[in-house]
Amino acid sequence: MTIAVLSTIFVSLFALLNPLSVAAIFLSMSSAYTAQELKIINMQYTLAVAIIMMISVWMGHLFLLLFGLNLPAFQGAGGLILIIVGIGMILPKIMPDTQASGSSSHAIPIYKPAIAVVPLALPLTAGPGVIALIIATAERYSSVLDRSIFTLLTMILAIICGIILRFAPSIGKHLGDTGLKTLGRTMGLIITAIGFNMLATGIGTLFPGLGLQHLQ
Repeated sequence: MTIAVLSTIFVSLFALLNPLSVAAIFLSMSSAYTAQELKIINMQYTLAVAIIMMISVWMGHLFLLLFGLNLPAFQGAGGLILIIVGIGMILPKIMPDTQASGSSSHAIPIYKPAIAVVPLALPLTAGPGVIALIIATAERYSSVLDRSIFTLLTMILAIICGIILRFAPSIGKHLGDTGLKTLGRTMGLIITAIGFNMLATGIGTLFPGLGLQHLQ
């Protein structure tokens, strides 16, 4: 791989990873977590993105073959996950009133879903588009040296994504509770729209007779 090729791959992958948008989505989902929990989520997210991309470099094509999968099916499944997550962010959540009983010992804990891997790392960050590009690049530059350099590049990108996500909570402190709720509903709508687009693209590729190709 030449420097020019590496630069092109870096820019393309960074655009597909889109960590700034993921950071905004993470911010809208992070209000229920403590600072320590957010640090753990950030580490899990960074590690998950790195592992997903590393597997895609070395075993991506074989992994899909092993489970009888193809990228359009993977894209459709990812889209469905985003739709579910997005709708969950839009609809109002009924939280238990921990103060009603007057005793914190009987308080019902607020449910905190594990968001680091799904949906943040997969499919929002290292989604089907990223995986497809990595697999195609790894097939083209298939020598051990090239794939090792490519792996190092993906690790750098994963760290960059983690750093960007790390600073999202500090922005949330300035938005306040109302701002976070507004952002959460807005991001939920955007996630749902992205999910529908991914689902339609995957289904349109698998079943071209449906005429959904214009949505891609």
